[in-house]
Amino acid sequence: MTRSRDSLSIADAESIRSGLGDRLTAASHRRDKSKLAAAALFFEHGIYPSAPSVRLITQHGSLTDINEDLRVFWQELRERAGPSPAIPGIPHELAGAFGPAIQTLWAVALAAADQHLAGDRQAAQDAVNAAQSAAAEDRTRLEESRAQVTQLAMQLEQSRALVLDVEREFAQAREQFSSRGERIDQLEQALAAAQSSRAELQALLAEGMDGLRKSTDKASDAFRGEVNFLKMQVDAARSAERDLREQLQGARQGRELELQILRQQNSGLLESIGRLTLANEALTDRLAKQGK
Repeated sequence: MTRSRDSLSIADAESIRSGLGDRLTAASHRRDKSKLAAAALFFEHGIYPSAPSVRLITQHGSLTDINEDLRVFWQELRERAGPSPAIPGIPHELAGAFGPAIQTLWAVALAAADQHLAGDRQAAQDAVNAAQSAAAEDRTRLEESRAQVTQLAMQLEQSRALVLDVEREFAQAREQFSSRGERIDQLEQALAAAQSSRAELQALLAEGMDGLRKSTDKASDAFRGEVNFLKMQVDAARSAERDLREQLQGARQGRELELQILRQQNSGLLESIGRLTLANEALTDRLAKQGK
């Protein structure tokens, strides 16, 4: 009785391969190697020759190819046996007497071999189908991962472009803010000069008014003209000072508005950098997972 198809160990396979020796080495075709291994397993060691056990001995061919080799092996063995298989060591008379029973046993053995072979072939085909299905799923996942990486790369580039735009706008706003500050400084200096000039004119006007009160009637007319001119200068200085104050107030308001815009742009820049960092981390994680 043959042993289970899974009972062949690596040590047994090494022993059988060593026993075949030069015959196995001299066989040039995989099918011949498979037949030698199958014959040794079945006839010499009483082990049913399955595709895995044969490949363990020959170390050649796929399970599908070896299953085909085994099918040919059993077919050739069936053809050699014929209707009355010879039994080595048993007289011809006994073999003839027990021929029908032996033929029945032989047919049962061949049928069992065919059944085992069909099982091995189906198992090999199932393994191939499972491997192909797994490979197809892996390819699908790979394509999905590549599409996701491409999308993330596009988002990354968009984030970088957005950051560059915000940085340019931020630089322009900062430059305008700096120019506004210089303008405010100039207006403050002009206002201080106008206030100083107006103070001097008011002081001269006060002196003129005091001199006008003290002057004689003859000189008062000429002096009154100078006093009126001083009054006009004081009024002009007040008007100029008022204009400067209005310009200064407008500049300060504009500066405050630009400062708010600058802060908003700065906040937008920080948000863009945050999104860019998150996208970059997500892209790095996905690339690392794909590399595993």
